[in-house]
Amino acid sequence: TQHITPSETEADQTAWEEEAAIRVEVDYTREELVKMASDTALRSYMKILPYYSIMSMIAALMFG
Repeated sequence: TQHITPSETEADQTAWEEEAAIRVEVDYTREELVKMASDTALRSYMKILPYYSIMSMIAALMFG
């Protein structure tokens, strides 16, 4: 079997895509940043909450 090497145009296209990447900078106020952080923390807690419930039920059955 032979390895297929990319042609020069594909290499040029890849280099162009890396150079032409879009970059966006957003300045957040302190309130917005705190709101986003608390939102993320609350969502993470809500995802883990069923596991806490299961663990507490198992503990209640064991130590009942």
